[in-house]
Amino acid sequence: MKTSSKLIIAFGSWLFAMLLFSAIILRVNYSKGITNVDKSSTRRNREPETVQPFHALVFKNGILQDKSKDFVYVDLKQADNYSVDGLTKDEFYYKGDTLVIENSKNIYVSITAPSINYIEHKGQMWYLKIVDFNKLSALNIVAEDNTYTVLENSKIQLLNYKGKVSTKLFVEFPNTVDSANLELTKGSLTFKATNKYADLRLDSMSILELNGDILQSIKSFK
Repeated sequence: MKTSSKLIIAFGSWLFAMLLFSAIILRVNYSKGITNVDKSSTRRNREPETVQPFHALVFKNGILQDKSKDFVYVDLKQADNYSVDGLTKDEFYYKGDTLVIENSKNIYVSITAPSINYIEHKGQMWYLKIVDFNKLSALNIVAEDNTYTVLENSKIQLLNYKGKVSTKLFVEFPNTVDSANLELTKGSLTFKATNKYADLRLDSMSILELNGDILQSIKSFK
């Protein structure tokens, strides 16, 4: 057999082996991909758990499970039903008409309710967003040290917020807050909502951002 023929046969054998090896690798990766897609689809399609009605919400000072993260992000949204998503049954309980959240292994938690009157925000592990509440007559928030509270796209007639040391409150446009009584110490306040009346009691603030509406509506500033 000529040398050129031997080279052609050798090259053909090598090429066939490479193609076969590549096909095996692609098959393995494809199978893994299908498995991952199935798992993620299951998570995305999981239904939130319906819970009994509550009018108050308390976040306790839990332990952040994932040490690589800074917060557990909580979205509290208005809806026709009461539900939680991202919490197991041993991470919350009821005390009268209050839903108490003790801890969360997940980084993202979603809670829905038709209305909410009172929020007690204790642990600095919680980053709370209050979203899409329309025409709340009154919302009372008590926030302890180093907590984050964000209002988004909500309409509130009366907002009472009392924050201890280094609390952060963000009320951006297009929120509407008719009347606001805000008390913060050495904290951060961003208030850019449409506003008619404001009573601010602020002490040694680290960040203070106010828009024209609240500056014109302030009746008390201490």
